[in-house]
Amino acid sequence: MTDLHNRKKDFEGIDDDEVDKIMLCVVAIIRKYAANVVAVSCDLTLLTEPFPMTSNSRDEFLTTAFRSPYAAMLYICMWAMGRFANNHSKGRREISYVLESGDAGQPAFVSYIQGLMAEPKFGSQLDHYSLSALTSKSKDQIEGVFHSADFFAWEWARQVERHKKTLPMRKSFSIVTEQGQSDSDYFGLTFSDRRKNFFRHYDERHLNRWVRFLREGLGAKTSDDLDEALNQWTATR
Repeated sequence: MTDLHNRKKDFEGIDDDEVDKIMLCVVAIIRKYAANVVAVSCDLTLLTEPFPMTSNSRDEFLTTAFRSPYAAMLYICMWAMGRFANNHSKGRREISYVLESGDAGQPAFVSYIQGLMAEPKFGSQLDHYSLSALTSKSKDQIEGVFHSADFFAWEWARQVERHKKTLPMRKSFSIVTEQGQSDSDYFGLTFSDRRKNFFRHYDERHLNRWVRFLREGLGAKTSDDLDEALNQWTATR
């Protein structure tokens, strides 16, 4: 969406009418086909906790996956999507996730999901995601879907900035979210209508708390180490 608005890469040289047509098509796709929408964000300049780098577990793929912001945020997105789906389906794994290929950290996250699927002991985690399958595709393979995802990421980023400046919600965001408002809360900034849409921007405290928990939990050598990580997670709520 940044490339579209700045007329870069695939959108170089297009005029305003073409941009408007693309935006109208994206909004039409969203309003007709999107059952649920989730976006999470953070300001990485505020991150002081290091990501996990080593693991004392034989499940090395767990730590490898969470060495980047991509996985840390995608984990939360999939958890939220799973909650929406599980409320609708009563326990069935409903979602076939498709990731846009090319993002840093994505191959490790795909390996993480494949590792979960290969081990029955991780079944409950897949249930939380309501995950039936996961794959990655290039943007040109399912362009409309990825442009729709880009649209929400773009609009949510604009909404976070506008909220900081106490500006009203952009019309383009309110049209596709239909109702609800973004409010400062315990985690930072959250928009949710409790039916279809969930957007959250994590503030400095919760961003660092989450990354610390990932690092300490995945690096735990013993059950006592894991308990300590869980206690720290609880104590900092």
